[in-house]
Amino acid sequence: MPKQSKTPSAPIDALISLMGDPDPHVWPPVEKQLLKLGGETRDSLWKAAEGDDSSLVRMRAREVLAKIHAEGLTDSFRNWVDPGRPEHDLEEGWFLLTKLEFPGLDEGAYRRKLDEMAADLDPLLRGAGDLDALKVFQRYIHFEKEFRGNVQGYHEAENSYINGLLDRRLGIPISLSSLYLLISRRVGLPFEGISAPGHFLLRYRRDGAGKDPVYIDPFHGGRNLSRKECAAFVRSMGHVAGRELDTPVNNRHILARMCRNLAGIYGTSGPAQKAERLIAWIDILGSAGPSNA
Repeated sequence: MPKQSKTPSAPIDALISLMGDPDPHVWPPVEKQLLKLGGETRDSLWKAAEGDDSSLVRMRAREVLAKIHAEGLTDSFRNWVDPGRPEHDLEEGWFLLTKLEFPGLDEGAYRRKLDEMAADLDPLLRGAGDLDALKVFQRYIHFEKEFRGNVQGYHEAENSYINGLLDRRLGIPISLSSLYLLISRRVGLPFEGISAPGHFLLRYRRDGAGKDPVYIDPFHGGRNLSRKECAAFVRSMGHVAGRELDTPVNNRHILARMCRNLAGIYGTSGPAQKAERLIAWIDILGSAGPSNA
């Protein structure tokens, strides 16, 4: 007889039947076994989570489903971080981070939104070069699409997730900068992430030799800054900018900084397990950017 690849339903049904046991000594080993079986228990857990059983069963089923989902995403995130990969795609990493909070996210719908924005921009950029292309891009993002910094709700977690940003058109410096990076990759404009302390920025490489790059602050309407103005802005927030302004960061650094921001938010106002999962992801990344958007 060939070896079965799936766990028989009887053991899973037995575990599900124990989920309503109020004895505090019964649940921990049951939960441990359900988590060990992982995805094989998903259908049974969904039935328990949405069924007519006690509220304790429904609550426990949902908790186990959330943990299984998080563990699966963490495995995907480890693959994303793998140093053997030729590129750590920012878009892919940001969607993984978002799905940690929104398990049912329609990723395809949000990718289409990004594609549609790039399709809108393509004809507007034809024939425009250097600073003219930058102006067209900024006008589209901030005036036509009305993306802006969320001054009133700066510490809202939704600012950091790609669906929250695209749905509300509100974000923080790093999420708005990341939007620039995702759209610019599609239309071929040379933006780079600059991880200034306290406030993430962008740098736009200008055409031709000898031209100073332009620094951009998407949180404040896409305003353009010189390097000297950037340093003064960072000092005004109580930080000192050094080589950070001259060194573009990679996508791993951007995801680490996003995770740190969210871990800080959930560490003070959210469920502890959310912050713990994000800290675990920072550990997987192996290097973390500075906090504060």
